[in-house]
Amino acid sequence: MANCYFPDATVTTSWTKGPASAYLNNRNRLPEASEEGVILVRYSPPIVHQNNNNKRAYAELPITANRWVKVNGEEAVLTSYMRLIYRVESREGVWKITDLTTINEDDTLAPAISGTDLHINPEDLKGLRHSYRFLSYVRIKAVGKVRDDELGIDRPESVEKVYQELEEWIKGSEK
Repeated sequence: MANCYFPDATVTTSWTKGPASAYLNNRNRLPEASEEGVILVRYSPPIVHQNNNNKRAYAELPITANRWVKVNGEEAVLTSYMRLIYRVESREGVWKITDLTTINEDDTLAPAISGTDLHINPEDLKGLRHSYRFLSYVRIKAVGKVRDDELGIDRPESVEKVYQELEEWIKGSEK
């Protein structure tokens, strides 16, 4: 996977922010990231926006990620719906990723065994951002804190700014 990224590439996800090398080596994890559970990711077909004149493109890749976690002592499945945004460019005839950014759309949390009570106090969900509410809840329960500045569709002005920057970038403006 490392060969897909240029050495100066960056990655911003819910658990890492920084050089792609740290992401690829599972370093640079944000402190609120939980180490629990397996993650199963389902990818949708990408939408690619390309400018052949300057050999730049970005691809939007909708995904659904399921993660099995413990919630208040019970096994649960956290499902996240996101868009991965890959900036790619051709350097010396080779196309690679220069940036990966995620946009949170929604998430759900359900017991892994139907009928199990996850003992969630609705008051604990107040103030958590809709686009990643249950991811936040799980992380707060695990380690006590969560970032509130992630990209999410509940803050459309931030998402629109990303798309404006992407369009400028593929036309030749820098990041």
